[in-house]
Amino acid sequence: MEFPNYQKSKEEINNWLFQDNGFLSLESMRKAHEPIIRAVLDLITKNESGNILDLGCGNGSLLKEVINQRKNLVPYGIEFDNKAFQNIKELLSNFSENFIQGNYYDPMVLEKLNTKFTLTILMPSRFLETNDFQGAKNLNNWLSQNSSKVLAYAYSDKLKKFKSFSDLLEKSGFEIESETEFDNVAIINPK
Repeated sequence: MEFPNYQKSKEEINNWLFQDNGFLSLESMRKAHEPIIRAVLDLITKNESGNILDLGCGNGSLLKEVINQRKNLVPYGIEFDNKAFQNIKELLSNFSENFIQGNYYDPMVLEKLNTKFTLTILMPSRFLETNDFQGAKNLNNWLSQNSSKVLAYAYSDKLKKFKSFSDLLEKSGFEIESETEFDNVAIINPK
């Protein structure tokens, strides 16, 4: 049952902020997001404008932190999980129309974006978690045509399964275009 006048407590808001994104605490999410945000801020100057896309954006908290520091960027995202997707409307209410609920391997979902991106952010390990190899290939093709740069990242729990971040990227079908100062974030070339 929904209660339309019910206001979430600060604790409830903080909980979904990190839980939607698979973290155990707000602090652990912020720590994991820090190198990604810093890499984005290094790539995009303070006055640069453009569109930024997060594939698998959760509730949009990573994008929210980025646009708090880069006001000229317009956030977009694709998220499969319904609960996280619904929370985007609260967290990024001014941009909620830029978010799509769906599978980013689906070409019909990608077509809905209908814009070019200055930067796309993604977790390459997701490419190893799918059996939709044609969808992954389609996404790579779409990225090469629609995004000026692609920033890949991995959280520490995903990196434990690989020799290195570059090993993860290689197994996911990507090659590093340029490294960042962080060992879990890089600019990649879609193949």
